[in-house]
Amino acid sequence: TLARLDAGTWFHPRFADARVLLVSQVFQLVPIRMAMNLELKPTPRRLPILERLLRLVHRFGVSRRVLLSSSDPRWLSLLRSPRLPRALISPPPFGDAIAQAVRWGCVAWHPAHAAVRPWHIARAHAAGLRVHVWTVDDPARARRLIHWGVDGLFTNDPARLLPWCHAHA
Repeated sequence: TLARLDAGTWFHPRFADARVLLVSQVFQLVPIRMAMNLELKPTPRRLPILERLLRLVHRFGVSRRVLLSSSDPRWLSLLRSPRLPRALISPPPFGDAIAQAVRWGCVAWHPAHAAVRPWHIARAHAAGLRVHVWTVDDPARARRLIHWGVDGLFTNDPARLLPWCHAHA
């Protein structure tokens, strides 16, 4: 099963035998005061995955603290019917990504941090979208993005960014 797969060796030997958490495990482990982002990858099996995901969201009562994000417009279209909060993930170039996110009823836009500029953030905010950038591991870059007004960021190294965030909260 998925829970038995080695999910870490590809990244670095020190992560050998790291396991993938099941969505049900994530819903149980994340403290109630914390929001969650679930990224939905492109797949031809969207409908069965969505059915299982909706059952889990209902069973664990997390609909108000889960954000479903994807770069795949087919996911974003499917997610309109259950009215769960969703976000568009955008690699550069961004083109009309902000307008697309609004058209698809997203509440947030997730651009790649390296290409985002202050005017992107301002446009997204003016359109009513929260901006969460990915993937920021450098504290200096995180500071700059926060200064520009991002609403959140994704990182591979929370331990490196956390001391700075606590000092400037």
